[in-house]
Amino acid sequence: MIRLSRRQLALALLSLGASSQSALPQAPRDQGIGGTGAVPKPPTGGDRGIGGTGVIGTIRRFGSIYVNDLRIAYTPSATVFIDGARARTSDMKIGHVVQTIASGAETALVANRIEIASEVIGTVDRIVPNGLIVLGQSVDLRGVQQRNFKIGAFVAVFGQRRPNGVIVASLIEPRPPGRTKIAGPLAVDGSGRVSIGGLALRGVPSGLAGSRVSVEGELRGDVYGVSRLRNLARPFGPEVGRMSIEGFLAPAGGRLGSGLVVSGAAQRASGGAALVIVSGRVSRSGELIAGAVRQDTSVQIPEFGGPTVRPLSAPDLLPGLGGTGGLPGGSAPLLPAQPGGLLPSTPNLGLPGGGGLLRR
Repeated sequence: MIRLSRRQLALALLSLGASSQSALPQAPRDQGIGGTGAVPKPPTGGDRGIGGTGVIGTIRRFGSIYVNDLRIAYTPSATVFIDGARARTSDMKIGHVVQTIASGAETALVANRIEIASEVIGTVDRIVPNGLIVLGQSVDLRGVQQRNFKIGAFVAVFGQRRPNGVIVASLIEPRPPGRTKIAGPLAVDGSGRVSIGGLALRGVPSGLAGSRVSVEGELRGDVYGVSRLRNLARPFGPEVGRMSIEGFLAPAGGRLGSGLVVSGAAQRASGGAALVIVSGRVSRSGELIAGAVRQDTSVQIPEFGGPTVRPLSAPDLLPGLGGTGGLPGGSAPLLPAQPGGLLPSTPNLGLPGGGGLLRR
């Protein structure tokens, strides 16, 4: 019989405990992706099931910012960019279209960086009933109470595109003349002509057909020469697990008017005149996978026009809406307070007299 001293017995027990513990399954470590502080689940189907929430949509009200019915707080040190230029949090306005990655639970989202981007920056080419043509892009003004737009004015238009290419404006800001820009889906016709919203582009590969892009350059005659291009088809990276995106859904589903492609529930939904909010997840490769599609009833602007838009020859851009017509001196027509019961939230979408900026 072997006798162990007290010291030898203690060492043996410690060794046995360590061996047993090493055989137990280890709890997964918190990788802190997206700042959620949640323990990630094992990957399934190529999706991490973790990460922050990627949000693209319009600021509808303040108190933090409300986008797609989500309340998104921002830290005092949050960085804000408007069309790539550094701005202050106080520069954010109702009607700005934002893209951000927010951390935390859906009821307590916080963003450290907010990017605000317009759909077109350029010169007002034409003024039509309830609309503008800006750098060849058709703009529906029924979502704003515009004042004194002049042909030749240099502006930035924020809003969402319909599948026919028309931009439903939520805010229009004056800008000093300079850099021009167009964002939207690339279209390529049978002859290989590349365009956005009907405006022909030069210097863009046709292989990007259907993708959402942002281009900068210079208008030469009826063709926009592109000097810089950004592919925006995958707006979120691997740090994002969930998404909430506002837009107009194409009739066949699966694609937003902005050019973003969404699989899952969005492919089974049919597009209409109302804005929708698509929510779901983002795969590791950046694919947008919808789990739900619902209408945003806070903004209802009936569709107009046919399946295509002719930006440079569309005097009937917005027909049959009260016959307001144009005002003398090149000004845009003033809208009735609530044409056809539209825009129940119009008090939050009013333009103060001057500058064309929306009131908070």
